[in-house]
Amino acid sequence: MKLHGTFRPITSWLLALGLSLHFLVGGIAAQESVKIIGEGVKPPLLIHEVKPYRTEESVRAEIGGIVLLQLIVRKDGSMDSFKVVKGLGYGLEESAIRTIADKWRFKPGTYNGVPVDVMIMIEVTYVLRSPEEEAMLREYPLRVHILQTSWTSNDAGGSVGNGYGNLKEAESYRGFVFTSTCDKRFSVTKGYEGVPAKWTQSGSRLEIVGSRIADILKNKKCELKVSMQDSIYENMGEGLITDAVQRFHAMEYVRKKLERSAHPGTMNPDYYPLEITLVRTSWESNALGGYRGQGQGNVRDGDRILAFDFTTLCSDRLQANLEGIFYKGYWEQKHTQLLVWSPPLGGIRPAIECELDTNTKPDFIYEKDPGSGVVNAVTQEEHKKMHAPAN
Repeated sequence: MKLHGTFRPITSWLLALGLSLHFLVGGIAAQESVKIIGEGVKPPLLIHEVKPYRTEESVRAEIGGIVLLQLIVRKDGSMDSFKVVKGLGYGLEESAIRTIADKWRFKPGTYNGVPVDVMIMIEVTYVLRSPEEEAMLREYPLRVHILQTSWTSNDAGGSVGNGYGNLKEAESYRGFVFTSTCDKRFSVTKGYEGVPAKWTQSGSRLEIVGSRIADILKNKKCELKVSMQDSIYENMGEGLITDAVQRFHAMEYVRKKLERSAHPGTMNPDYYPLEITLVRTSWESNALGGYRGQGQGNVRDGDRILAFDFTTLCSDRLQANLEGIFYKGYWEQKHTQLLVWSPPLGGIRPAIECELDTNTKPDFIYEKDPGSGVVNAVTQEEHKKMHAPAN
């Protein structure tokens, strides 16, 4: 069962957890290049997280609490050197380390504006639930979102209702029309978590329980007779509209991508260690907003400059760079996915991030002919000769 808890990188307020700073200094003694936060060192920025799972052993033993981990976030955003500072046993430390190492993503910390390796500590809080609650959540793995209901009282003292909703099963959504007779009326679902549910008759009858996961043991169950639809319902304020399932999933992907593009995780360019030059760009409007683009560019990665081709979906267009001007960014996936940060443009637009799907060409650098505007790929050696100082 997934953890419902809090995560927070721990910086200079270690004493609040009863830890002393000499612990971090001692941990760094063998690795002098690793920094600790403070005196010009800025912490890594957490940009993506997934909640660790509770283990079956910890559920049976009714174990909850805090796992405290020490680790190093490298200057390329990768993580290693995990150490358990405070554990709970029952496999919870391993669950936290595995999830953070595999699923979390950081923008690197910096020292005087330059990306560096930084040691941090992360606190993972496992919320303690009773075995009954955990068992209930496992029994009701589906989530139902009720979008519209209509109710009338019946002679038996209950209520007869009908309406519309969406079912989330694994990562797939489908809409449904329902009728129901319940002792207690339920209303439109609020928020994103949804109501726990399970099939009592696959494809035609759903049992829901509670109004919130935290209250599932306090609420009576209700069975819905459902007619599953090959569409998704959306509440647009003036009423419900339907959308094809495949289109809905595609639209959700696009919406999330554009939302992330328009709201960068940070306004500080120091979190982006790479220098990126876009040599050629081509853009067209996207039906759901934003722009689809493609082109060529170069990225300075350490002491090397690498050419790349790209495609992207972005909240706004990135223009080809003028000589000596570059964007900042970092690799989300080395050589295949590049996140580019563009600063605010006066009063025209705020800062944005664009995720580029890239095809990197390590042996080449793109050069744009200033006269014809034609973009050519030249070898690393040819580039050095072209830009060598005149004798």
